[in-house]
Amino acid sequence: MPSTFHGIGSTYSGKENAQTRMGFCKACKAWQPLESYDTKLCACFLYIPLFTLGKKHVLDQCPACTNHFSIPKDEWDKQCATVVQNAAEAYNSEPTPENAIAVHHALLELSQIEQAAQFRQSQDARFGNNAMVLAFFGHSLRDIGRTQDANPLFDRAYDLDPALPAARVGVFYQCLAKGELDDARLLLDFLERPGAGNEFSLEPLGELASALAAKGRHEAALELYAVILRELPELGKDAVFRARVKKSEKALGRHTSMLPERDLGMFRMFSSEPVWDGGTLSWRTVTVVGLIGLVLFALLLGVNEYFRTHRSVYVVNGLPGTIVAKISGADEVLTVAEQGEPAHWVVPEGKHRVTISGAFTAEYDVDLTCGYFERFLERPLWIVNPDGAALIIESTQTIDAYSGGSSVYTSYFGTPISRFEGIEYPFKELPEKINLGRSRSKVINSLLIASFPLAYLDVHCATPERQTEYFRLINWMIRRDPANESLLDRYHQAVLLHPRERDIFDTTLKQGLERRPISIPWHRTYWSMASSSERTSELRAMYDELLQREDIQKSPTELAAVLYLRGDVDPVDPRPWWEKSLQADNNRTEAASSLAERHMALGEWQRALDVVGRLTAESQTDGDTASVYLACAIAQGNAEKYETGLRAKLKESPGHSVSAYGLTFLLALKGENDAAEKLLKSYGKELEQYGPLGEHFYQLLSFRAHYAMGDFDHCLAEARMRMREKPDILKVPEIYGAHALMEMGRTDEARALYSFPLTINTTTSHLFIDLAYRAEGKPEKAAQIEKDLISVLKNGSPRQVAMAALLESATAPDIAAMRNMGGDLEVTATLYAVLGCKFPEKSAEYFAEARKINILPVFPYYLIARVAGKEKEKAAAR
Repeated sequence: MPSTFHGIGSTYSGKENAQTRMGFCKACKAWQPLESYDTKLCACFLYIPLFTLGKKHVLDQCPACTNHFSIPKDEWDKQCATVVQNAAEAYNSEPTPENAIAVHHALLELSQIEQAAQFRQSQDARFGNNAMVLAFFGHSLRDIGRTQDANPLFDRAYDLDPALPAARVGVFYQCLAKGELDDARLLLDFLERPGAGNEFSLEPLGELASALAAKGRHEAALELYAVILRELPELGKDAVFRARVKKSEKALGRHTSMLPERDLGMFRMFSSEPVWDGGTLSWRTVTVVGLIGLVLFALLLGVNEYFRTHRSVYVVNGLPGTIVAKISGADEVLTVAEQGEPAHWVVPEGKHRVTISGAFTAEYDVDLTCGYFERFLERPLWIVNPDGAALIIESTQTIDAYSGGSSVYTSYFGTPISRFEGIEYPFKELPEKINLGRSRSKVINSLLIASFPLAYLDVHCATPERQTEYFRLINWMIRRDPANESLLDRYHQAVLLHPRERDIFDTTLKQGLERRPISIPWHRTYWSMASSSERTSELRAMYDELLQREDIQKSPTELAAVLYLRGDVDPVDPRPWWEKSLQADNNRTEAASSLAERHMALGEWQRALDVVGRLTAESQTDGDTASVYLACAIAQGNAEKYETGLRAKLKESPGHSVSAYGLTFLLALKGENDAAEKLLKSYGKELEQYGPLGEHFYQLLSFRAHYAMGDFDHCLAEARMRMREKPDILKVPEIYGAHALMEMGRTDEARALYSFPLTINTTTSHLFIDLAYRAEGKPEKAAQIEKDLISVLKNGSPRQVAMAALLESATAPDIAAMRNMGGDLEVTATLYAVLGCKFPEKSAEYFAEARKINILPVFPYYLIARVAGKEKEKAAAR
């Protein structure tokens, strides 16, 4: 290699016949484009070449570290000619597949990439139908990193002989790169047969097992590890293999391992076996070995004693308020604020008592014991989590220089004392730079406290494969924070899609009915889970009893809540109860919104505004009341004035979601889609600061905004993209995709995309499907949906029973009777539209009522507009 000192020495000059291949640098171990070329080695002064010292051929120069090999060019040419000539002569004398493979391999080994390609083309006529030749050509190319050239060869070989192992392995690597792990495993089924390790390399099986583990499919990964261990028992001693197996076993909570016991190899030297066959040990060797053993033993005793007396115990706080913690065996008193940084003691092993005071009082016994080797290998630590209130996340990050790596998160909660093993960074930030060593990959375990449990739930647990953890975590969260309406709504929606969780949810709700202060969303959710006549009667009796209690009567807030709930279950008319609720507490937004909805359903927009106007100024910014103001502004022709107010609010607070929603709807109704898109992107940038949770909220706004614009193609495309890239346990993309399909006249496809059972909680969705089929001119399908819908509505709330009677009526129902029923604008407008389709003789009246209250551009706004006639100009133009 050339070398210089202050610009004086030797250097390369010129570059000819350059060829590049992908491969691992033997010096820095990086996956790089390695370059081979002919050049001149020149003497240089101040880095300027002066005269030629000789011609060289440079092999595999790494662009990262510049490491390479060099050989005199004439010697290189001679070696190339000799190797290629020998291979060619063997091939010419006997043109067998094996000799063809040897020639191709020799050319690639000598970096003769173009010559190898020409040779492959020349052999296509002879061996183009030979699967073995094609497969081995492909593997030779793959070995030097030219997968783009190898993949077509693998495909052709597999088509010719699907049973050929070399072809199956080649196609396997394509499936692995695409993430199609199930198909990849099918291709390697021949490696899972007993005795396969004697015939084939099991390296592909190991790569598949690692990929499955990285995706969280530890059960399947362990099945493959078991096959590898069966075929290659010696791998049971390999540290890397053992770590991967133990990681998957830990993820599945297994207490027994498939791995053999550790072989303490250093003690073999003390056995009675001779060092070599027929040999004897000298006293000098025994003395040296003994002294070394004594020194090591002393060191181990010292290290063991250090670890034994230095065990870490962390205290975390997920409770409201500051806690103070003491532990026997340490004088230090720890103070941890609410959601503050965890603190820790260093104490000797043994049994200790931890005393918690301050915002929470408790005592816990902690047993800090572990085995001798666990102290060094597992590095255990303990966490005290008072009342199990904090959500602890274990992060397992695999950092890989080639693939980039992956992360797996596991949650721990509800347990006051926990033990963790192998944690390198407990409640610490990971360093900016991590030394990956020669393997170029590393697994790092760390702990952190989820400051926003709802964000962790939505981002990391809301996937089908983590369904069990999702429901376990959300049940714990709602018990810890029953006042969190957003969390309660998520739990409710998830249970509707997964009925097996219904009993647990219902039990949780019932246990919370006695909680004070009274939570209206909690009670209404409990009622909606089984809004039958029995549950309605049960709740009516409960509220009547509460209204007689003195403590309820003395608290305006509690009295207003009970009055509102009593109106919900009233069999005749809830409005008097809601009016009393609003009189008892003018901050009761639920009562105001419900009364306003009744007025809006009758087209009494000013009366609706008068009702919400009775709320305090603070309560008028609530999301429900904001929708009342928006609908009334549109209906009364004051949208422009209301739009000015929304713009002012967004200028003051760019992340205000209610204002962003309202302004997007107004722009969409005016046909200003470009302005709506611009607002959407601006709001999205504001949400970026909230990370994955902000992305979740942006997704919801994007779906609603593009629906409001009437861009159903975009809604459907985005829904399918979200379904493919990040499946959601709440099926939000499926819901909005189904809405788009129904608006596009493809209701059968909508039901296939998002199917759910008909229950008392899903009647509204089925009413929308009824209207969608009628809009498509399929009354038979609509009638079947309606028949099933009526049978469920009859067992529901008083309003649902009334709706069932209207749908079942053989004659056109009276408009006045329908107006007294009340309800959401979208549902009421849909009901008018359905009846208009069923009873043509009164369709003009029904459709007029539907158009009057079909105000907000939320599903099924355009569907109703299309069915009821006189569609908005923007929708008609499309």
